[in-house]
Amino acid sequence: MTEFISVMAADSKNFTRGPSIKPFKGVMGVCISASKPEEFSREYYEIVQSIFKPITVSKKRYVIKSFDVSQYYKEDRDAFLDSLTQFAKRVAESGITANFVFTTFNTQKFPLGVKIYGYKSPDEFIQPLVFLDKLSSYYSYIATWKTSKFAQLRNSHVFLDNFTGENTNAWGELCAHHNVCIIPNGDLCNVFISTADLLTRYIDEYLSQHRLHLEEASIIKAFENCGFEKYHVFYVGHHDIDQIVPIEKRQINYVDYYPKPMIYLVKEGILESENDYIERSPSWNILLNYASKLNAGIKYVNYNEDFKYIQEGDIFIYFGERGETKAKYLKTLGYDIIPKSIVEIS
Repeated sequence: MTEFISVMAADSKNFTRGPSIKPFKGVMGVCISASKPEEFSREYYEIVQSIFKPITVSKKRYVIKSFDVSQYYKEDRDAFLDSLTQFAKRVAESGITANFVFTTFNTQKFPLGVKIYGYKSPDEFIQPLVFLDKLSSYYSYIATWKTSKFAQLRNSHVFLDNFTGENTNAWGELCAHHNVCIIPNGDLCNVFISTADLLTRYIDEYLSQHRLHLEEASIIKAFENCGFEKYHVFYVGHHDIDQIVPIEKRQINYVDYYPKPMIYLVKEGILESENDYIERSPSWNILLNYASKLNAGIKYVNYNEDFKYIQEGDIFIYFGERGETKAKYLKTLGYDIIPKSIVEIS
């Protein structure tokens, strides 16, 4: 059976080893795999409803992200960790395999810095900690690449949260062997990316509260604490450097990797900070639920770039008269899109 891999975008983290020791940087991410994705999708909703019901009820949303949970518990970090632990235990019981991938560097091994580019671009050197910041922006696919390479997987369905990054050898290898799909706002509307996001935050919070280092022994403790049996821990570092550094100054083109359909939001352009108004409104959760039902990604339309990415059947959702005019104008130009009012999906 084809393995199904879902990955969330990993963040760069600073971990403090103790009050007298300087903090250090590391990057971490979780790649989950499920051999029965449809079955896990159903289980995900049951798990989230039972553990995070106050959040799902207040937001009226199917899929949640770790930020939602953190906001709910605010300063009560013990309760926050407890809820994430319960979630991790239920996911472990569902048969999901969790693959934890992390990167830290011994900076002394890079006396000149980390060499980047060199393919169609002149070589450059940047400090290792600066490279870690750069790496964190596209670490989701590095975690997937490392996992699939170890497991020798082929032709998997790979879901990645939206990321920014330049081309690497790892990206080329991942795309050559798997069906890659980049889902904007995936941790808000895709159950697999949401799960990876919540598990990553669980490990992060567990290490933080127990003052543990970002190393294999500590990560194993976190998995054992929540009863995970099907897990792996991978280090990506010095031996992988040629695979994970950018090889040319060119952003990855997402056009071949967006889901079908994509949902584009057409703003009215009559309010400052319009994104904030939309994302704090009841309509935002309706939109995310709609994207979840369609297995779609969702983003605000960018008129400077998205003309390159629009595909047949993409949905353009508008909120008022101005947005309707813009969406229907694109339809008039011949783009085979579906204009819809927010009212139609409510």
